[in-house]
Amino acid sequence: MAPPPSDGPPLLPQLQREPDLIGSVLSDRYRVDEVIGDGGMGRVYGGTHVTLRKPVAIKVLKHELSSDPTLVERFLREA
Repeated sequence: MAPPPSDGPPLLPQLQREPDLIGSVLSDRYRVDEVIGDGGMGRVYGGTHVTLRKPVAIKVLKHELSSDPTLVERFLREA
């Protein structure tokens, strides 16, 4: 039996899927409640400071960008 036809390699690289953080508590302080937005460098979540019960925004850098020191520095400046 012949192999199935192929039209070539994928057009976009397969990127590592970001973990679902909703419901997580980060640094024992910030509960992740919802996604508020996505950007080129990461994702912004709405959350709650668990002790103060105050709303917070949580910005998370995309995993595939975390190994580039220049991008990490830029991310920290923007945060």
